[in-house]
Amino acid sequence: MPRRILVVDDHRDGAESLARLLQVMGHETAIAYDGLTAVAIAESFRPDVGSAGARSRGGV
Repeated sequence: MPRRILVVDDHRDGAESLARLLQVMGHETAIAYDGLTAVAIAESFRPDVGSAGARSRGGV
């Protein structure tokens, strides 16, 4: 079943790669590179699922 998925990650290459993979799998995607933009996009895109990149501080 195709889903509407919002991919959120400040690492542009990673976000775009994941979104493309999900599209190939038949899903509709939108990409945001920060939290504020993600909220704005979510209001109009109305995703079924969200995927947010997680990074640890301090390079660990």
